[in-house]
Amino acid sequence: MYVTDPSYAGQLIVFTTPLINNYGFPKDIINNYDINEAIESDKPSCKAIIVQEFTENSSHYNAQKS
Repeated sequence: MYVTDPSYAGQLIVFTTPLINNYGFPKDIINNYDINEAIESDKPSCKAIIVQEFTENSSHYNAQKS
């Protein structure tokens, strides 16, 4: 997930794929150390995301939210 990856802090992310969010955001996977393994951090790190088309209807079986 580029949005929560701290290495993208302060950057603009431009996606070249035509459709974004068709997989959605994965379900939380909390390990024994109370860390969510589904994401890199608890908040977005990038400054902005630029996409051609964004869908609110995620269709992946593991999607928890959009």
